[in-house]
Amino acid sequence: MRTTLNIEDKLIDKASKLTGVKEK
Repeated sequence: MRTTLNIEDKLIDKASKLTGVKEK
């Protein structure tokens, strides 16, 4: 797993939690 991908995944996970929508 790439570092950039890991960071993006964390950002998406945080954003999805804030918005309440799970999109990956």
